Amino acid sequence: MSHPWVQGPRKDILDTYGFDVLKNGMLMEFYSTILNLVATISELYIPPAPGRQQEKFGSFQFQCIGVMADPKVKRVANAHIKEGSMQELDMAEVEEARSLGRQILYVSMGTVATCDHFWNSPFGAFGVDNGLEHCTGKQLTQHVFRSCFEALGGDTGVLVIVSLGPQEDALDGLPAAPRNFLLRKAVPQLEALLRCSAFVTHCGANSMHEALSLGVPMVVVPIFADQPLNGDSVAASGAGLCFRNPLDTLSVTSLRSALQQIMDPSETNSFRASAKKMSEKLTATGGVQSAAESVLAQARTGKATAGGA
Repeated sequence: MSHPWVQGPRKDILDTYGFDVLKNGMLMEFYSTILNLVATISELYIPPAPGRQQEKFGSFQFQCIGVMADPKVKRVANAHIKEGSMQELDMAEVEEARSLGRQILYVSMGTVATCDHFWNSPFGAFGVDNGLEHCTGKQLTQHVFRSCFEALGGDTGVLVIVSLGPQEDALDGLPAAPRNFLLRKAVPQLEALLRCSAFVTHCGANSMHEALSLGVPMVVVPIFADQPLNGDSVAASGAGLCFRNPLDTLSVTSLRSALQQIMDPSETNSFRASAKKMSEKLTATGGVQSAAESVLAQARTGKATAGGA
């Protein structure tokens, strides 16, 4: 919290409003003593680890309200890439592939593994619990890309969309991408998921919920933080398979086997059925409408406060 970009705004707020926003901890530790909304469902909910706010003020009420994503809104994977610096994904090409009976697979490892901070630096303590402490973002991302190239290259029945991320050397040292792959620095994720048969993902909270809300089963290659637990939840729900310790468990053979199961076009595909059930549960929880109603209900009582404020 000693960084100038933290202390500067902190001082401005204190001078202007007489309120120290970090007096009792970081903002991420501030919970409402009345109600806290969580954009998930009970089956996927992971309670927060005990922190200073809970130690000082006790337990807090959390209400799951489902997914707040809107398929009509264009959310781009790696949205920090400057507009105009990338080739956009042609959805007409994707739709043509679907009209010919081809399945669509979407591959994205999110923004953390591909960011400047971790691209050439080991995950260190962040990756210890997943066997990735000595692995860099580039190494893990390329391991996934290479496995996908070799597992699906030449399969004319599948069109693979890959979100590469912002790094210019994302493909250095890898074999040439197979002809059935579309590689882009960034992809409009919700638009891609709407057309997908399956999703290879790091399973960050946004990606997991967006995929499940649309009934898309997943092959999970988690990195750290909430991702391994998210992957466990997806596997437990039956909506996908999770490769914990991916440097040891993810191979061309294991990935091909996982995708064959998850992309099985038959009516007996349990992964697709489970993903659809999770989609129905997420929808039933209410999403934006539920969140708005809960906030308005609390506003009408006039009792809304923030723990630690």
